[in-house]
Amino acid sequence: MKLSVNLKNLKSANWLDVHQVHRYQHPAMATIFEAFVFHPDRRYAQQAVQSAFNEIDTLEQELSRFIENSDINRINHLASHEPIKVGPDTFTCLQICKQIYEQTYGCFDISVGMLVDLWKSGEAATKRTAKTRLQIIEKTGMEYLVLNNKDYSVQLLKTGLQLDLGGFGKGYALDRMAAILSEWGITCAMVHSGFSTVLALAAPGEENGWPISITHPLSHKIIKHISVVHSAVSGSGLQKGAHIIDPRTSKPVQNRLAAWSVAQSAAVADALSTAFMIMPIRQIKKYILQHPEISACVILKKESGIVSFGLM
Repeated sequence: MKLSVNLKNLKSANWLDVHQVHRYQHPAMATIFEAFVFHPDRRYAQQAVQSAFNEIDTLEQELSRFIENSDINRINHLASHEPIKVGPDTFTCLQICKQIYEQTYGCFDISVGMLVDLWKSGEAATKRTAKTRLQIIEKTGMEYLVLNNKDYSVQLLKTGLQLDLGGFGKGYALDRMAAILSEWGITCAMVHSGFSTVLALAAPGEENGWPISITHPLSHKIIKHISVVHSAVSGSGLQKGAHIIDPRTSKPVQNRLAAWSVAQSAAVADALSTAFMIMPIRQIKKYILQHPEISACVILKKESGIVSFGLM
């Protein structure tokens, strides 16, 4: 579910013409990362952004389950109760994912990788794969992932658990990009991962924030303009097909068209937009009450209605 950034909506739109905003793109993690950086020195800005892009490439080598010998790939090949040490970024990602798994009643679950693959193959609904799906379900669940804080080691309680950080890794990469830019002294910037998740630092000039638009997935009409500063907004939807699996049913989400979340962290926003595609509305409401720093918006499929918590 892509968001749109309307730079022309900035009150001080002329700042785009003063040659102090620089735009850079970088392919990684099966998408295009982009950075808008406001800085008087173009060469310095480019060096800073390149450093941030290098960080993304490093993270991809650690977090992608499709890259041989990545941390996640090695975890996915573990035998039951066999410990393995991983890098600090991987461990941090797994810690946050497990925490959000528990907070969202298991609706955000990075262990559904095999189920995603099965449904994407187009064969999951057939009778001959029903048994396969049941076998996969038995090997799904973050409760089977054990993390040891002392030595950054990981264990699986069941052989065959398959982790997939596709609904989290890009957001985490954006957080790391922002951290790198801050280390370079760049405070006014916005970064995104294919416009599915946007992370904003300080806004340019006298702006209240970077202008982001939320668009209805069917009518393509803008349903909300928001200003984002020092926070992230992420969207998930069903345009790409059966890529969001409800861990409770082991089937693709059916009753939602799209969901968005706003959080201070891009990684958390990325995860929650996926979780809000799955969680019952009453659970989302409870979650928002417990986490007032989070906002959410959900478009229901059958009723075509919009349920919002702080975004409308």
